[in-house]
Amino acid sequence: MAARFSSVLLAAVFITTLGSGGAVTDTAVLAPSDTDARCQAAVTSSVSTFVHGGGTGSLRVEAERECEWTVSANASWLNLTPTSGRGAATVTMSARSNTDGQQRTAVITVNEQRIELKQEAAPCLVHLSGPSEAIAASGGAISIGVGAPSGCGWLASTTAAWLELSGSRSGEGSTSMSVRVQPNTAASRRGEIEVGNAKLAIDQAGP
Repeated sequence: MAARFSSVLLAAVFITTLGSGGAVTDTAVLAPSDTDARCQAAVTSSVSTFVHGGGTGSLRVEAERECEWTVSANASWLNLTPTSGRGAATVTMSARSNTDGQQRTAVITVNEQRIELKQEAAPCLVHLSGPSEAIAASGGAISIGVGAPSGCGWLASTTAAWLELSGSRSGEGSTSMSVRVQPNTAASRRGEIEVGNAKLAIDQAGP
């Protein structure tokens, strides 16, 4: 008949089994120690959302003075100092500017505790660039540069019938668009192209 007994050493329980064939098997079952229970760090953050331009904040780590901890973030735009310590401490967070038109998140882990932080999206402001001189009376195709943060959608339009927007009138982020300028048989004229919040004046000379 098999005989079974157990003994406790530190945080492990060893169960020794003597089988009928004479084989002896030791199995270690890990159990939480008193130290593990005491060293559960509590974490609070001074900010929940960073502005798009970046900034700093702080994490407060509360732990018994003999308890060690490490802290990390899963996002490269968020820097933490220091990244490890013992007992109660303050960790400084530094967020880089967000140049995208979409909100982003980071998860900070302190031992087993996790906190999610956010950063606002960059404003979807559009900048336009085009010809620096008046278009010849004969007209032709010109290229308009559109500058916008990644993830920002925009719509292009014009009220000038002699300016034809080629291709799609909508887009996202930075790109270029082609505009066809019709020949001018009268006096010089000016038209506008509007993309999002931005307007660009296009001048055309007379014959």
